[in-house]
Amino acid sequence: MAPLSDEEENYVRLALLLKGVTPRAVRTYFDREFPPTYLPSTLNTNYNTLWDLKLKRIINQAQWNLLIPRNGIPDSKTFDVTLMICLIRNLTSISPPINGFDSLPLPGETTPGSDLARIKCYRNKLAHHDSNTIDTTYFHTAWTDISNVSFNATMIKTDKAVGRLGGETMYQEWDIFNTYKNSMIISDIDPTKDKATDVNLCDNDGCSPLIKASICGHTDIVRLLLERNPVPCDNTPLSTSYVYNNISISNSPSLVQPLMKHKPDINAQTYVGGNALYFSALFGHIEITQLLLEKNADSNICIYSKQYIAEMIKNHPTVTLGKIKQSIFDSLVKSSSSRVIDYVSKKSVDYAFDVVAGSSPLHIACFMGRTDIVRSLIDYKSNINMNKEDGTTPLFYACEVGHEDIVLYC
Repeated sequence: MAPLSDEEENYVRLALLLKGVTPRAVRTYFDREFPPTYLPSTLNTNYNTLWDLKLKRIINQAQWNLLIPRNGIPDSKTFDVTLMICLIRNLTSISPPINGFDSLPLPGETTPGSDLARIKCYRNKLAHHDSNTIDTTYFHTAWTDISNVSFNATMIKTDKAVGRLGGETMYQEWDIFNTYKNSMIISDIDPTKDKATDVNLCDNDGCSPLIKASICGHTDIVRLLLERNPVPCDNTPLSTSYVYNNISISNSPSLVQPLMKHKPDINAQTYVGGNALYFSALFGHIEITQLLLEKNADSNICIYSKQYIAEMIKNHPTVTLGKIKQSIFDSLVKSSSSRVIDYVSKKSVDYAFDVVAGSSPLHIACFMGRTDIVRSLIDYKSNINMNKEDGTTPLFYACEVGHEDIVLYC
């Protein structure tokens, strides 16, 4: 094997430490906080918290499938470092570092929370490192920081492994690391192979990649998805999970290329009736709204009725009507103006359900005060006089919440 430069050697040592040793340390701490025997019941008890993390996109669909598997029980051995740290942060009483979990802790901080944050920060930096070299100054700082992680003496003894990585035997592990690294690269590239991926494949909630991208506000992905010809929709999670679990691909069009073989069904609906246009209106993504309208999205498709949603939920394996109502309530008070937040927060989840059920994109845009989206929808002939089952019109919602600019425009 060709000799490594000092900078390449630094990279290899740090990568082996972060990818080989620290996961074992985190898993030991995780199993102490969440004994494997009681893990299923603990996750079940904290279902609402986990669901909220999923709604906030802190937990992605792939991680959710590990936490709430359709068959069998959750097993922490399948959890990666990111998921374990997320659960420790949100389901235990661990104290955060002074500057929070998302910043590198100060040198003097030695709490379990700061140790977890150190591992998380250095792993993230390595993941986004754009070369296979690391300068010696940074290496020594990072190495000292990570190898001193103690978790208050509750951790597995990793001194032997750390020492081995710091000595000559590290070279014996280089081939193992290379094999591991290459397999990860192949795994990452494989989804981008040039194959006719069906972008209408839906997840278990009926969400297509177009709907997910519209919810998340990934304008570039929506634009790319709308370039091709439509094909029938199937009910499997492949393409949806690819978009949903790769948030950064909105800045890398080449990674979305396999999704471009077919154009998605622009009016496809989820199991509650939401479509891409509805969600872009709900969350205020004006560029996505305009893209969808330019591609002739039907602006008068509505969320299903309360009765229909209630019947549909009866057959869902994990979601209850109560959880749906809470999810709807949360969607109305997040990413909203202070006026909407103040108004909705005084109401009940049943009120939120009443607002959304049967609503068109124009209804929800008027309720949320999305003036620019209201104008776009009306320009594209949305039915401004459409009545819900209870007789509510879009203008009624604008008046109810007090959006004067929308009332004047309508």
